[in-house]
Amino acid sequence: MISETRFANSHTGFWHALLPLSEAYLRARNQALPMFARPLQSALDPMQRGVVNETAFQLYVASVKQKCSPTDLDSNIALEAARRALDHVRRMRQYSRVEASELDQIGMSEAKKLAIRIERFFSQQWQCIVPSPRFPGCGWLDEAEGDVLADGVLFEIKAGDRNVRSIDLRQVLVYCALNFVSKSYNILKICILNPRTGCYLHDDLESLCRGCGGASAADTLGEIAEYMSEPLSRLETG
Repeated sequence: MISETRFANSHTGFWHALLPLSEAYLRARNQALPMFARPLQSALDPMQRGVVNETAFQLYVASVKQKCSPTDLDSNIALEAARRALDHVRRMRQYSRVEASELDQIGMSEAKKLAIRIERFFSQQWQCIVPSPRFPGCGWLDEAEGDVLADGVLFEIKAGDRNVRSIDLRQVLVYCALNFVSKSYNILKICILNPRTGCYLHDDLESLCRGCGGASAADTLGEIAEYMSEPLSRLETG
């Protein structure tokens, strides 16, 4: 079994064949991404940002569950959110030469700023917010957990200092393909949200699939599901 992030980062032959127009789609969209906030300036070492970004998300999730702002979280709950974030990043970097380290006060302050931006984005127009929606596994792909589901929109939060990339689209389409099989949720649209740059890409699933691959959402997600069901040993994984 492999994770959705590893799948999205590998199997390049499959992804290029499935989504041959994705780079052109992204070039056009990245030139005019809507903004909900000004870019957040940071003096932190870029190597710390993975932990900062994941901590921000965990703080937001905790605030949704506690029904309060990230700034009003109990200190113990905030520390537990930071611990979960560190554990997650360490698992993701288990083969990396750079070990994830605990955040200092400056890093925690930045994580809280990002969490507040996430909260403000969702408070503007979104309801029925489900943090960390779970998707059953399929074939050789392990069960997965998305970021946020709200009002039929699946949100993937990427807080790097960059534009939307094809890997982001692949990851969100993997979640949608798992949901296509399990019928767990009603997902009609996707959104890649970046609280650091203050930008987001929002599109309906049908337009995304046709814009990136020229096929319908049903055909695109069906192909991903079928591919995941093939014996992994027979597939090209580079």
